[in-house]
Amino acid sequence: MFEATLEGFVAHARTHGVDMVADTAALYLSEPDLVRLRVELDLIERGRKGRNGFNTGQRRRRSPEEIERAFDVLREDGLVPAAIADKLGLSEDALRRAVSRSKALRERDGSDAQ
Repeated sequence: MFEATLEGFVAHARTHGVDMVADTAALYLSEPDLVRLRVELDLIERGRKGRNGFNTGQRRRRSPEEIERAFDVLREDGLVPAAIADKLGLSEDALRRAVSRSKALRERDGSDAQ
Protein backbone atom coordinates (compact mmCIF):
# COMPACT_ATOMS: atom_id res chain seq x y z
CA MET A 1 0.00 0.00 0.00
CA PHE A 2 1.23 3.50 -0.85
CA GLU A 3 2.18 5.88 1.93
CA ALA A 4 2.13 9.64 1.33
CA THR A 5 5.62 10.16 2.77
CA LEU A 6 8.88 11.26 1.19
CA GLU A 7 10.06 7.64 1.07
CA GLY A 8 6.72 6.51 -0.39
CA PHE A 9 6.86 9.05 -3.20
CA VAL A 10 10.49 8.19 -4.01
CA ALA A 11 9.66 4.47 -4.11
CA HIS A 12 6.66 5.18 -6.35
CA ALA A 13 8.83 7.25 -8.72
CA ARG A 14 11.43 4.48 -8.94
CA THR A 15 8.76 1.93 -9.79
CA HIS A 16 6.37 3.91 -11.99
CA GLY A 17 8.35 6.93 -13.22
CA VAL A 18 8.66 10.52 -12.06
CA ASP A 19 5.73 12.02 -13.98
CA MET A 20 3.30 13.93 -11.74
CA VAL A 21 4.96 12.71 -8.52
CA ALA A 22 6.10 16.20 -7.42
CA ASP A 23 2.69 17.69 -8.20
CA THR A 24 0.89 15.06 -6.15
CA ALA A 25 3.45 15.24 -3.33
CA ALA A 26 2.85 19.00 -3.02
CA LEU A 27 -0.52 18.13 -1.51
CA TYR A 28 1.02 16.02 1.27
CA LEU A 29 4.62 17.03 2.03
CA SER A 30 6.21 19.99 3.79
CA GLU A 31 8.36 22.43 1.80
CA PRO A 32 11.71 20.93 2.94
CA ASP A 33 10.48 17.44 2.05
CA LEU A 34 9.34 18.70 -1.37
CA VAL A 35 12.84 20.07 -1.98
CA ARG A 36 14.33 16.69 -0.97
CA LEU A 37 11.83 14.91 -3.24
CA ARG A 38 12.68 17.09 -6.25
CA VAL A 39 16.38 16.30 -5.76
CA GLU A 40 15.61 12.56 -5.59
CA LEU A 41 13.32 12.74 -8.64
CA ASP A 42 16.07 14.48 -10.61
CA LEU A 43 18.51 11.71 -9.62
CA ILE A 44 16.04 9.04 -10.72
CA GLU A 45 15.37 10.81 -14.02
CA ARG A 46 19.07 11.45 -14.68
CA GLY A 47 19.89 7.78 -14.19
CA ARG A 48 17.11 6.41 -16.40
CA LYS A 49 18.38 4.01 -19.07
CA GLY A 50 16.84 2.87 -22.32
CA ARG A 51 16.72 -0.69 -23.66
CA ASN A 52 20.14 -0.32 -25.26
CA GLY A 53 21.73 0.68 -21.94
CA PHE A 54 22.27 4.33 -22.81
CA ASN A 55 21.07 7.16 -20.60
CA THR A 56 17.70 8.45 -21.75
CA GLY A 57 16.96 10.57 -18.70
CA GLN A 58 16.74 14.32 -18.96
CA ARG A 59 18.62 16.82 -16.85
CA ARG A 60 16.48 19.59 -15.46
CA ARG A 61 17.72 23.14 -15.12
CA ARG A 62 17.32 24.71 -11.70
CA SER A 63 17.13 28.39 -10.89
CA PRO A 64 19.73 29.82 -8.49
CA GLU A 65 16.95 30.17 -5.92
CA GLU A 66 16.02 26.50 -6.24
CA ILE A 67 19.68 25.49 -5.92
CA GLU A 68 20.02 27.63 -2.81
CA ARG A 69 16.90 26.05 -1.22
CA ALA A 70 18.22 22.57 -2.01
CA PHE A 71 21.63 23.52 -0.63
CA ASP A 72 20.10 24.80 2.62
CA VAL A 73 17.86 21.74 3.11
CA LEU A 74 20.59 19.23 2.28
CA ARG A 75 23.05 21.11 4.48
CA GLU A 76 20.57 20.79 7.38
CA ASP A 77 20.52 17.04 6.64
CA GLY A 78 24.28 17.00 7.31
CA LEU A 79 25.63 16.78 3.76
CA VAL A 80 28.87 18.58 2.93
CA PRO A 81 29.03 20.92 -0.11
CA ALA A 82 30.87 18.34 -2.25
CA ALA A 83 28.14 15.75 -1.64
CA ILE A 84 25.42 18.33 -2.29
CA ALA A 85 27.03 19.34 -5.59
CA ASP A 86 27.25 15.68 -6.60
CA LYS A 87 23.61 15.04 -5.67
CA LEU A 88 22.51 18.10 -7.68
CA GLY A 89 24.68 17.15 -10.65
CA LEU A 90 26.78 20.31 -10.40
CA SER A 91 30.43 21.07 -9.88
CA GLU A 92 31.30 22.59 -6.53
CA ASP A 93 32.16 25.87 -8.28
CA ALA A 94 28.80 25.96 -10.08
CA LEU A 95 27.02 25.27 -6.79
CA ARG A 96 28.95 28.04 -5.03
CA ARG A 97 28.22 30.52 -7.86
CA ALA A 98 24.50 29.68 -7.94
CA VAL A 99 24.10 30.04 -4.17
CA SER A 100 25.98 33.35 -4.08
CA ARG A 101 24.01 34.62 -7.12
CA SER A 102 20.74 33.72 -5.44
CA LYS A 103 21.74 35.45 -2.20
CA ALA A 104 22.85 38.56 -4.12
CA LEU A 105 19.54 38.69 -6.01
CA ARG A 106 17.57 38.27 -2.78
CA GLU A 107 19.56 41.04 -1.06
CA ARG A 108 19.12 43.34 -4.08
CA ASP A 109 15.37 42.69 -4.21
CA GLY A 110 15.10 43.21 -0.45
CA SER A 111 16.94 46.53 -0.58
CA ASP A 112 14.77 47.75 -3.50
CA ALA A 113 11.60 47.08 -1.51
CA GLN A 114 12.68 49.27 1.40
